[in-house]
Amino acid sequence: VAELRARLDEANRLGLADREKVEKQNQQLSDYEAEINLLRRRVEGFENDKERDRRQINHLTDSLNRARIDLDNETIQHIDAESRRQTLEDEIEFTRAVHEQEMKELAALVYRDTTTENREFWKNEMGQALREIQQVYDDKLDNMRGELESFYNLKIQEYRSETSKKPSADVERSREVTTRMKTQMTELYDKISDLDGKNQSLLRELDQMRRTRDEREREWETENNDLKVEVAKLRAELESILQELQSIMHAKLGLELEIAAYRKLLESEENRLTTIRTTDKTVIETGGRGGVSFKDRETDRERDLSRERERERERERDRERDREREREEDRVKERDRERERERDRERERDRERERERERDRDRDYPRSGSGGRSGYERGGSGSRERDGSGSRERDYSGGRSSSVREGGGGGPRGGAGRSISVIEPPISSRTDRRSYATPGEQIEEETEEDRYGGEREDAARERDRPREGTAKTSLQRSSKGPVNIGECDPDGRFIALENTGRKDE
Repeated sequence: VAELRARLDEANRLGLADREKVEKQNQQLSDYEAEINLLRRRVEGFENDKERDRRQINHLTDSLNRARIDLDNETIQHIDAESRRQTLEDEIEFTRAVHEQEMKELAALVYRDTTTENREFWKNEMGQALREIQQVYDDKLDNMRGELESFYNLKIQEYRSETSKKPSADVERSREVTTRMKTQMTELYDKISDLDGKNQSLLRELDQMRRTRDEREREWETENNDLKVEVAKLRAELESILQELQSIMHAKLGLELEIAAYRKLLESEENRLTTIRTTDKTVIETGGRGGVSFKDRETDRERDLSRERERERERERDRERDREREREEDRVKERDRERERERDRERERDRERERERERDRDRDYPRSGSGGRSGYERGGSGSRERDGSGSRERDYSGGRSSSVREGGGGGPRGGAGRSISVIEPPISSRTDRRSYATPGEQIEEETEEDRYGGEREDAARERDRPREGTAKTSLQRSSKGPVNIGECDPDGRFIALENTGRKDE
Protein backbone atom coordinates (compact mmCIF):
# COMPACT_ATOMS: atom_id res chain seq x y z
CA VAL A 1 0.00 0.00 0.00
CA ALA A 2 2.85 2.41 0.81
CA GLU A 3 4.45 1.68 -2.55
CA LEU A 4 1.13 2.27 -4.28
CA ARG A 5 0.69 5.54 -2.43
CA ALA A 6 4.21 6.58 -3.39
CA ARG A 7 3.54 5.71 -7.02
CA LEU A 8 0.22 7.55 -6.87
CA ASP A 9 1.93 10.62 -5.39
CA GLU A 10 4.58 10.41 -8.09
CA ALA A 11 1.87 10.20 -10.75
CA ASN A 12 0.08 13.18 -9.18
CA ARG A 13 3.32 15.18 -9.17
CA LEU A 14 3.95 14.29 -12.80
CA GLY A 15 0.37 15.28 -13.63
CA LEU A 16 0.79 18.59 -11.78
CA ALA A 17 4.04 19.28 -13.62
CA ASP A 18 2.35 18.45 -16.91
CA ARG A 19 -0.55 20.75 -16.08
CA GLU A 20 1.86 23.57 -15.24
CA LYS A 21 3.69 22.95 -18.50
CA VAL A 22 0.42 22.93 -20.43
CA GLU A 23 -0.69 26.17 -18.74
CA LYS A 24 2.66 27.75 -19.58
CA GLN A 25 2.32 26.69 -23.20
CA ASN A 26 -1.25 28.00 -23.26
CA GLN A 27 0.02 31.34 -21.91
CA GLN A 28 2.72 31.45 -24.60
CA LEU A 29 0.11 30.63 -27.22
CA SER A 30 -2.10 33.45 -25.91
CA ASP A 31 0.87 35.86 -26.10
CA TYR A 32 1.55 34.80 -29.68
CA GLU A 33 -2.10 35.25 -30.58
CA ALA A 34 -2.13 38.71 -28.99
CA GLU A 35 0.98 39.65 -30.96
CA ILE A 36 -0.61 38.29 -34.14
CA ASN A 37 -3.75 40.33 -33.46
CA LEU A 38 -1.60 43.44 -32.92
CA LEU A 39 0.18 42.83 -36.21
CA ARG A 40 -3.16 42.29 -37.91
CA ARG A 41 -4.42 45.60 -36.57
CA ARG A 42 -1.25 47.31 -37.78
CA VAL A 43 -1.67 45.74 -41.21
CA GLU A 44 -5.30 46.88 -41.28
CA GLY A 45 -4.16 50.41 -40.35
CA PHE A 46 -1.63 50.34 -43.18
CA GLU A 47 -4.32 49.08 -45.52
CA ASN A 48 -6.62 51.93 -44.45
CA ASP A 49 -3.84 54.49 -44.98
CA LYS A 50 -3.11 52.96 -48.34
CA GLU A 51 -6.77 53.10 -49.34
CA ARG A 52 -7.06 56.73 -48.17
CA ASP A 53 -3.94 57.70 -50.11
CA ARG A 54 -5.27 55.87 -53.16
CA ARG A 55 -8.55 57.79 -52.97
CA GLN A 56 -6.67 61.09 -52.61
CA ILE A 57 -4.45 60.21 -55.55
CA ASN A 58 -7.49 59.37 -57.66
CA HIS A 59 -9.14 62.66 -56.69
CA LEU A 60 -6.02 64.65 -57.53
CA THR A 61 -5.59 62.73 -60.77
CA ASP A 62 -9.16 63.55 -61.77
CA SER A 63 -8.61 67.23 -60.97
CA LEU A 64 -5.39 67.22 -63.00
CA ASN A 65 -7.11 65.55 -65.93
CA ARG A 66 -9.90 68.12 -65.85
CA ALA A 67 -7.35 70.97 -65.76
CA ARG A 68 -5.46 69.41 -68.66
CA ILE A 69 -8.68 69.07 -70.66
CA ASP A 70 -9.56 72.73 -70.01
CA LEU A 71 -6.04 73.82 -70.98
CA ASP A 72 -6.16 71.75 -74.16
CA ASN A 73 -9.54 73.23 -75.07
CA GLU A 74 -8.30 76.80 -74.53
CA THR A 75 -5.14 76.06 -76.49
CA ILE A 76 -7.16 74.65 -79.38
CA GLN A 77 -9.45 77.67 -79.39
CA HIS A 78 -6.48 80.05 -79.31
CA ILE A 79 -4.79 78.21 -82.17
CA ASP A 80 -8.04 78.29 -84.15
CA ALA A 81 -8.41 82.02 -83.64
CA GLU A 82 -4.76 82.62 -84.60
CA SER A 83 -5.18 80.55 -87.73
CA ARG A 84 -8.31 82.48 -88.72
CA ARG A 85 -6.53 85.78 -88.06
CA GLN A 86 -3.59 84.69 -90.18
CA THR A 87 -5.93 83.61 -92.97
CA LEU A 88 -7.70 86.97 -92.97
CA GLU A 89 -4.41 88.87 -92.97
CA ASP A 90 -3.18 86.81 -95.91
CA GLU A 91 -6.43 87.41 -97.74
CA ILE A 92 -6.15 91.18 -97.11
CA GLU A 93 -2.56 91.23 -98.33
CA PHE A 94 -3.51 89.32 -101.45
CA THR A 95 -6.43 91.67 -102.16
CA ARG A 96 -4.20 94.70 -101.56
CA ALA A 97 -1.63 93.32 -103.97
CA VAL A 98 -4.28 92.71 -106.64
CA HIS A 99 -5.65 96.20 -106.23
CA GLU A 100 -2.21 97.75 -106.38
CA GLN A 101 -1.53 95.81 -109.57
CA GLU A 102 -4.78 97.08 -111.09
CA MET A 103 -3.94 100.62 -109.99
CA LYS A 104 -0.55 100.37 -111.67
CA GLU A 105 -2.13 99.17 -114.89
CA LEU A 106 -4.66 101.98 -114.82
CA ALA A 107 -1.92 104.51 -114.08
CA ALA A 108 0.04 103.24 -117.06
CA LEU A 109 -2.99 103.69 -119.25
CA VAL A 110 -3.42 107.20 -117.89
CA TYR A 111 0.17 108.09 -118.52
CA ARG A 112 -0.12 106.89 -122.09
CA ASP A 113 -3.11 109.24 -122.64
CA THR A 114 -1.56 112.68 -123.17
CA THR A 115 -4.66 114.77 -123.47
CA THR A 116 -5.82 116.75 -120.51
CA GLU A 117 -9.40 115.73 -120.86
CA ASN A 118 -8.52 112.05 -120.94
CA ARG A 119 -6.28 112.40 -117.94
CA GLU A 120 -8.98 114.18 -115.99
CA PHE A 121 -11.59 111.67 -117.11
CA TRP A 122 -9.52 108.67 -116.16
CA LYS A 123 -8.32 110.39 -113.04
CA ASN A 124 -11.89 110.90 -111.95
CA GLU A 125 -12.79 107.37 -112.95
CA MET A 126 -9.83 106.01 -111.05
CA GLY A 127 -10.71 108.04 -107.99
CA GLN A 128 -14.30 106.90 -108.19
CA ALA A 129 -13.28 103.28 -108.62
CA LEU A 130 -10.77 103.52 -105.82
CA ARG A 131 -13.34 105.05 -103.52
CA GLU A 132 -15.81 102.31 -104.38
CA ILE A 133 -13.21 99.61 -103.84
CA GLN A 134 -12.07 101.30 -100.67
CA GLN A 135 -15.64 101.48 -99.46
CA VAL A 136 -16.29 97.82 -100.27
CA TYR A 137 -13.20 96.63 -98.50
CA ASP A 138 -13.75 98.96 -95.60
CA ASP A 139 -17.21 97.46 -95.21
CA LYS A 140 -15.72 93.98 -95.39
CA LEU A 141 -13.06 94.88 -92.84
CA ASP A 142 -15.66 96.39 -90.56
CA ASN A 143 -17.79 93.27 -90.84
CA MET A 144 -14.81 90.99 -90.22
CA ARG A 145 -13.64 93.15 -87.32
CA GLY A 146 -17.13 93.06 -85.80
CA GLU A 147 -17.38 89.31 -86.23
CA LEU A 148 -13.93 88.75 -84.66
CA GLU A 149 -14.68 91.14 -81.82
CA SER A 150 -18.02 89.45 -81.12
CA PHE A 151 -16.44 85.99 -81.38
CA TYR A 152 -13.57 86.79 -79.04
CA ASN A 153 -15.86 88.67 -76.66
CA LEU A 154 -18.10 85.61 -76.53
CA LYS A 155 -15.11 83.33 -75.90
CA ILE A 156 -13.78 85.66 -73.22
CA GLN A 157 -17.17 85.75 -71.53
CA GLU A 158 -17.41 81.97 -71.66
CA TYR A 159 -13.92 81.61 -70.25
CA ARG A 160 -14.67 84.15 -67.52
CA SER A 161 -17.94 82.40 -66.65
CA GLU A 162 -16.12 79.05 -66.43
CA THR A 163 -13.26 80.46 -64.41
CA SER A 164 -15.62 82.36 -62.09
CA LYS A 165 -17.14 79.04 -61.01
CA LYS A 166 -13.76 77.74 -59.79
CA PRO A 167 -12.30 78.88 -56.44
CA SER A 168 -8.98 79.85 -58.04
CA ALA A 169 -9.42 80.09 -61.77
CA ASP A 170 -6.14 81.44 -63.12
CA VAL A 171 -3.97 79.25 -65.29
CA GLU A 172 -0.77 79.97 -63.40
CA ARG A 173 -2.22 78.75 -60.19
CA SER A 174 -3.56 75.69 -61.98
CA ARG A 175 -0.07 74.99 -63.22
CA GLU A 176 1.34 75.39 -59.72
CA VAL A 177 -1.35 73.10 -58.33
CA THR A 178 -0.61 70.59 -61.07
CA THR A 179 3.11 70.68 -60.30
CA ARG A 180 2.46 70.29 -56.59
CA MET A 181 0.08 67.40 -57.26
CA LYS A 182 2.68 65.67 -59.40
CA THR A 183 5.19 66.01 -56.57
CA GLN A 184 2.69 64.67 -54.04
CA MET A 185 1.79 61.79 -56.34
CA THR A 186 5.46 60.88 -56.66
CA GLU A 187 5.86 60.97 -52.88
CA LEU A 188 2.69 58.93 -52.42
CA TYR A 189 3.88 56.35 -54.93
CA ASP A 190 7.15 56.04 -53.01
CA LYS A 191 5.26 55.76 -49.73
CA ILE A 192 2.93 53.13 -51.18
CA SER A 193 5.95 51.13 -52.36
CA ASP A 194 7.46 51.30 -48.86
CA LEU A 195 4.14 50.30 -47.28
CA ASP A 196 3.79 47.40 -49.72
CA GLY A 197 7.25 46.20 -48.76
CA LYS A 198 6.44 46.49 -45.05
CA ASN A 199 3.13 44.73 -45.62
CA GLN A 200 4.82 41.86 -47.42
CA SER A 201 7.40 41.60 -44.63
CA LEU A 202 4.66 41.55 -41.99
CA LEU A 203 2.71 38.93 -43.93
CA ARG A 204 5.81 36.73 -44.18
CA GLU A 205 6.43 37.18 -40.46
CA LEU A 206 2.79 36.34 -39.74
CA ASP A 207 3.00 33.18 -41.85
CA GLN A 208 6.21 32.19 -40.05
CA MET A 209 4.55 32.73 -36.67
CA ARG A 210 1.55 30.68 -37.76
CA ARG A 211 3.78 27.85 -38.88
CA THR A 212 5.68 28.05 -35.59
CA ARG A 213 2.41 28.02 -33.66
CA ASP A 214 1.12 25.02 -35.63
CA GLU A 215 4.39 23.17 -35.07
CA ARG A 216 4.27 23.91 -31.35
CA GLU A 217 0.65 22.81 -31.22
CA ARG A 218 1.57 19.53 -32.89
CA GLU A 219 4.46 19.01 -30.48
CA TRP A 220 2.20 19.85 -27.57
CA GLU A 221 -0.49 17.47 -28.85
CA THR A 222 2.07 14.69 -29.23
CA GLU A 223 3.45 15.29 -25.75
CA ASN A 224 -0.06 15.54 -24.31
CA ASN A 225 -1.05 12.27 -25.98
CA ASP A 226 2.06 10.58 -24.59
CA LEU A 227 1.25 11.91 -21.13
CA LYS A 228 -2.33 10.73 -21.48
CA VAL A 229 -1.15 7.26 -22.48
CA GLU A 230 1.21 7.18 -19.52
CA VAL A 231 -1.51 8.40 -17.14
CA ALA A 232 -3.89 5.82 -18.58
CA LYS A 233 -1.32 3.08 -17.99
CA LEU A 234 -0.75 4.28 -14.42
CA ARG A 235 -4.48 4.44 -13.80
CA ALA A 236 -4.97 0.97 -15.23
CA GLU A 237 -2.17 -0.36 -13.06
CA LEU A 238 -3.55 1.46 -10.02
CA GLU A 239 -7.04 0.15 -10.76
CA SER A 240 -5.79 -3.43 -11.04
CA ILE A 241 -3.82 -3.06 -7.81
CA LEU A 242 -6.84 -1.58 -6.04
CA GLN A 243 -9.03 -4.41 -7.30
CA GLU A 244 -6.45 -6.95 -6.15
CA LEU A 245 -6.23 -5.22 -2.77
CA GLN A 246 -10.02 -5.15 -2.51
CA SER A 247 -10.26 -8.85 -3.34
CA ILE A 248 -7.56 -9.58 -0.76
CA MET A 249 -9.44 -7.55 1.85
CA HIS A 250 -12.67 -9.38 1.04
CA ALA A 251 -10.89 -12.73 1.23
CA LYS A 252 -9.30 -11.74 4.54
CA LEU A 253 -12.64 -10.66 5.95
CA GLY A 254 -14.28 -13.87 4.78
CA LEU A 255 -11.54 -16.01 6.27
CA GLU A 256 -11.70 -14.17 9.58
CA LEU A 257 -15.45 -14.60 9.73
CA GLU A 258 -15.12 -18.26 8.86
CA ILE A 259 -12.40 -18.75 11.48
CA ALA A 260 -14.53 -16.99 14.08
CA ALA A 261 -17.51 -19.18 13.21
CA TYR A 262 -15.49 -22.37 13.42
CA ARG A 263 -13.90 -21.17 16.65
CA LYS A 264 -17.36 -20.74 18.12
CA LEU A 265 -18.29 -24.21 16.92
CA LEU A 266 -15.17 -25.69 18.48
CA GLU A 267 -15.79 -23.85 21.76
CA SER A 268 -19.35 -25.05 21.89
CA GLU A 269 -18.19 -28.61 21.19
CA GLU A 270 -15.48 -28.36 23.85
CA ASN A 271 -18.00 -27.00 26.33
CA ARG A 272 -20.35 -29.83 25.52
CA LEU A 273 -17.61 -32.45 25.93
CA THR A 274 -16.37 -30.79 29.12
CA THR A 275 -19.89 -30.77 30.50
CA ILE A 276 -20.30 -34.45 29.63
CA ARG A 277 -16.98 -35.37 31.22
CA THR A 278 -17.75 -33.27 34.29
CA THR A 279 -21.14 -34.88 34.62
CA ASP A 280 -19.65 -38.37 34.22
CA LYS A 281 -16.94 -37.60 36.75
CA THR A 282 -19.46 -36.22 39.20
CA VAL A 283 -21.63 -39.29 38.77
CA ILE A 284 -18.65 -41.56 39.30
CA GLU A 285 -17.46 -39.66 42.38
CA THR A 286 -20.96 -39.58 43.79
CA GLY A 287 -21.34 -43.27 43.24
CA GLY A 288 -17.97 -43.99 44.91
CA ARG A 289 -18.36 -41.80 48.01
CA GLY A 290 -22.07 -41.81 48.23
CA GLY A 291 -22.29 -37.97 47.95
CA VAL A 292 -20.77 -34.71 46.63
CA SER A 293 -19.01 -32.32 48.93
CA PHE A 294 -19.87 -28.64 49.05
CA LYS A 295 -16.32 -27.74 48.13
CA ASP A 296 -16.41 -29.79 44.92
CA ARG A 297 -19.66 -28.23 43.87
CA GLU A 298 -18.24 -24.77 44.58
CA THR A 299 -15.15 -25.61 42.53
CA ASP A 300 -17.31 -26.75 39.63
CA ARG A 301 -19.35 -23.59 39.75
CA GLU A 302 -16.23 -21.41 39.80
CA ARG A 303 -14.83 -23.38 36.90
CA ASP A 304 -18.05 -22.91 34.95
CA LEU A 305 -18.10 -19.21 35.74
CA SER A 306 -14.47 -18.89 34.68
CA ARG A 307 -15.22 -20.61 31.40
CA GLU A 308 -18.26 -18.41 30.89
CA ARG A 309 -16.20 -15.26 31.55
CA GLU A 310 -13.53 -16.52 29.19
CA ARG A 311 -16.13 -17.08 26.52
CA GLU A 312 -17.55 -13.60 27.12
CA ARG A 313 -14.09 -12.09 26.78
CA GLU A 314 -13.53 -14.07 23.62
CA ARG A 315 -16.83 -12.86 22.20
CA GLU A 316 -15.95 -9.31 23.18
CA ARG A 317 -12.61 -9.65 21.41
CA ASP A 318 -14.42 -11.02 18.36
CA ARG A 319 -16.82 -8.11 18.38
CA GLU A 320 -13.91 -5.69 18.76
CA ARG A 321 -12.14 -7.33 15.84
CA ASP A 322 -15.35 -7.10 13.81
CA ARG A 323 -15.68 -3.41 14.64
CA GLU A 324 -12.03 -2.86 13.77
CA ARG A 325 -12.51 -4.62 10.44
CA GLU A 326 -15.58 -2.52 9.75
CA ARG A 327 -13.65 0.64 10.54
CA GLU A 328 -10.83 -0.51 8.31
CA GLU A 329 -13.29 -1.24 5.53
CA ASP A 330 -14.85 2.20 6.01
CA ARG A 331 -11.42 3.80 5.79
CA VAL A 332 -10.60 1.82 2.65
CA LYS A 333 -13.94 2.80 1.11
CA GLU A 334 -13.40 6.43 2.06
CA ARG A 335 -9.95 6.37 0.46
CA ASP A 336 -11.42 4.75 -2.63
CA ARG A 337 -14.14 7.38 -2.80
CA GLU A 338 -11.56 10.14 -2.35
CA ARG A 339 -9.43 8.67 -5.16
CA GLU A 340 -12.51 8.39 -7.34
CA ARG A 341 -13.43 12.01 -6.64
CA GLU A 342 -9.86 13.05 -7.47
CA ARG A 343 -10.03 11.09 -10.71
CA ASP A 344 -13.38 12.70 -11.51
CA ARG A 345 -11.89 16.15 -10.92
CA GLU A 346 -8.89 15.25 -13.06
CA ARG A 347 -11.15 14.01 -15.84
CA GLU A 348 -13.23 17.18 -15.61
CA ARG A 349 -10.08 19.28 -15.90
CA ASP A 350 -8.98 17.20 -18.89
CA ARG A 351 -12.36 17.68 -20.55
CA GLU A 352 -12.22 21.43 -19.85
CA ARG A 353 -8.75 21.65 -21.38
CA GLU A 354 -9.94 19.60 -24.35
CA ARG A 355 -12.91 21.94 -24.86
CA GLU A 356 -10.56 24.93 -24.62
CA ARG A 357 -8.29 23.42 -27.27
CA GLU A 358 -11.32 22.73 -29.47
CA ARG A 359 -12.39 26.37 -29.17
CA ASP A 360 -8.85 27.49 -30.04
CA ARG A 361 -8.73 25.23 -33.09
CA ASP A 362 -12.18 26.39 -34.22
CA ARG A 363 -10.81 29.92 -34.65
CA ASP A 364 -8.55 28.79 -37.54
CA TYR A 365 -9.99 25.50 -38.75
CA PRO A 366 -13.57 24.32 -39.54
CA ARG A 367 -15.13 22.40 -36.78
CA SER A 368 -16.13 18.77 -37.24
CA GLY A 369 -17.17 16.12 -34.76
CA SER A 370 -18.89 12.80 -34.52
CA GLY A 371 -19.76 10.26 -31.92
CA GLY A 372 -22.67 8.62 -30.30
CA ARG A 373 -24.59 9.47 -27.20
CA SER A 374 -23.31 8.03 -23.97
CA GLY A 375 -24.69 8.11 -20.49
CA TYR A 376 -26.61 6.33 -17.75
CA GLU A 377 -30.29 5.60 -17.65
CA ARG A 378 -31.71 4.54 -14.38
CA GLY A 379 -35.14 3.10 -13.77
CA GLY A 380 -37.07 2.26 -10.64
CA SER A 381 -35.35 -1.02 -9.76
CA GLY A 382 -31.79 -0.17 -10.70
CA SER A 383 -29.71 1.59 -13.31
CA ARG A 384 -28.59 0.84 -16.82
CA GLU A 385 -25.38 2.02 -18.43
CA ARG A 386 -24.72 2.14 -22.12
CA ASP A 387 -22.13 3.76 -24.31
CA GLY A 388 -22.55 5.77 -27.48
CA SER A 389 -22.33 2.83 -29.90
CA GLY A 390 -24.70 0.63 -27.91
CA SER A 391 -22.08 -2.08 -27.60
CA ARG A 392 -22.17 -2.59 -23.86
CA GLU A 393 -24.99 -2.45 -21.35
CA ARG A 394 -24.79 -2.95 -17.61
CA ASP A 395 -27.72 -3.31 -15.20
CA TYR A 396 -27.47 -2.48 -11.51
CA SER A 397 -30.25 -3.92 -9.42
CA GLY A 398 -30.94 -3.31 -5.80
CA GLY A 399 -29.97 -6.81 -4.64
CA ARG A 400 -26.87 -8.96 -4.56
CA SER A 401 -26.35 -9.74 -8.22
CA SER A 402 -25.59 -7.73 -11.34
CA SER A 403 -25.09 -8.69 -14.93
CA VAL A 404 -22.74 -7.44 -17.60
CA ARG A 405 -23.74 -7.94 -21.22
CA GLU A 406 -21.23 -7.05 -23.87
CA GLY A 407 -22.19 -7.02 -27.50
CA GLY A 408 -20.03 -7.64 -30.50
CA GLY A 409 -19.49 -5.69 -33.68
CA GLY A 410 -18.94 -2.01 -33.03
CA GLY A 411 -18.14 -2.31 -29.31
CA PRO A 412 -14.73 -1.74 -27.80
CA ARG A 413 -14.01 -5.50 -27.52
CA GLY A 414 -15.96 -6.84 -30.50
CA GLY A 415 -16.77 -10.52 -30.78
CA ALA A 416 -20.07 -12.31 -30.86
CA GLY A 417 -21.09 -11.07 -27.39
CA ARG A 418 -21.30 -12.72 -24.00
CA SER A 419 -23.08 -12.43 -20.67
CA ILE A 420 -21.41 -12.40 -17.25
CA SER A 421 -23.20 -12.68 -13.92
CA VAL A 422 -21.47 -11.46 -10.79
CA ILE A 423 -22.74 -11.82 -7.23
CA GLU A 424 -22.42 -8.46 -5.53
CA PRO A 425 -23.84 -6.78 -2.48
CA PRO A 426 -26.38 -3.94 -2.77
CA ILE A 427 -25.11 -0.61 -4.03
CA SER A 428 -25.41 0.95 -0.58
CA SER A 429 -23.07 -1.67 1.01
CA ARG A 430 -20.19 -1.68 -1.48
CA THR A 431 -17.74 0.82 -2.86
CA ASP A 432 -19.37 2.38 -5.89
CA ARG A 433 -17.07 3.75 -8.56
CA ARG A 434 -19.82 5.37 -10.64
CA SER A 435 -22.04 8.39 -10.34
CA TYR A 436 -25.68 7.32 -10.15
CA ALA A 437 -28.53 9.51 -11.28
CA THR A 438 -32.12 9.92 -10.26
CA PRO A 439 -34.75 8.00 -12.30
CA GLY A 440 -34.87 9.20 -15.86
CA GLU A 441 -31.72 11.31 -15.53
CA GLN A 442 -28.83 10.88 -17.90
CA ILE A 443 -25.21 11.42 -16.86
CA GLU A 444 -22.21 11.55 -19.11
CA GLU A 445 -20.13 8.38 -19.00
CA GLU A 446 -16.41 8.59 -18.37
CA THR A 447 -14.19 7.63 -21.24
CA GLU A 448 -12.08 5.46 -18.93
CA GLU A 449 -15.01 3.06 -18.57
CA ASP A 450 -14.66 2.09 -22.23
CA ARG A 451 -10.92 2.05 -21.93
CA TYR A 452 -10.72 -0.22 -18.93
CA GLY A 453 -13.94 -2.17 -19.50
CA GLY A 454 -11.96 -5.18 -20.74
CA GLU A 455 -9.77 -5.37 -17.61
CA ARG A 456 -12.81 -5.11 -15.34
CA GLU A 457 -14.66 -7.83 -17.24
CA ASP A 458 -11.58 -10.09 -17.06
CA ALA A 459 -11.44 -9.46 -13.31
CA ALA A 460 -15.17 -10.26 -13.06
CA ARG A 461 -14.72 -13.52 -14.97
CA GLU A 462 -11.74 -14.40 -12.77
CA ARG A 463 -13.82 -13.65 -9.69
CA ASP A 464 -16.75 -15.76 -10.92
CA ARG A 465 -14.58 -18.77 -11.77
CA PRO A 466 -15.48 -21.76 -9.55
CA ARG A 467 -13.05 -22.44 -6.73
CA GLU A 468 -12.46 -25.16 -4.26
CA GLY A 469 -13.63 -24.67 -0.73
CA THR A 470 -17.19 -23.52 -1.40
CA ALA A 471 -19.22 -24.78 1.56
CA LYS A 472 -22.50 -24.34 3.30
CA THR A 473 -22.47 -25.46 6.94
CA SER A 474 -25.34 -25.94 9.36
CA LEU A 475 -24.87 -26.61 13.08
CA GLN A 476 -27.33 -27.25 15.86
CA ARG A 477 -26.13 -25.84 19.17
CA SER A 478 -27.81 -27.12 22.26
CA SER A 479 -27.76 -23.91 24.28
CA LYS A 480 -27.61 -21.13 21.68
CA GLY A 481 -29.95 -22.31 18.99
CA PRO A 482 -29.33 -23.15 15.32
CA VAL A 483 -26.57 -21.34 13.44
CA ASN A 484 -26.59 -21.29 9.61
CA ILE A 485 -23.41 -20.31 7.79
CA GLY A 486 -23.67 -19.77 4.04
CA GLU A 487 -20.99 -18.58 1.61
CA CYS A 488 -22.23 -16.88 -1.53
CA ASP A 489 -18.71 -16.41 -3.01
CA PRO A 490 -15.89 -18.99 -3.03
CA ASP A 491 -13.28 -16.57 -1.66
CA GLY A 492 -15.46 -15.86 1.40
CA ARG A 493 -16.41 -12.26 0.67
CA PHE A 494 -20.07 -12.56 1.61
CA ILE A 495 -20.96 -14.81 4.54
CA ALA A 496 -24.48 -14.85 5.93
CA LEU A 497 -24.39 -15.69 9.66
CA GLU A 498 -27.81 -16.36 11.11
CA ASN A 499 -28.34 -17.00 14.81
CA THR A 500 -31.91 -17.59 15.84
CA GLY A 501 -30.97 -17.51 19.51
CA ARG A 502 -28.82 -14.36 19.83
CA LYS A 503 -28.60 -11.75 17.16
CA ASP A 504 -25.23 -10.42 18.42
CA GLU A 505 -23.52 -13.43 16.96
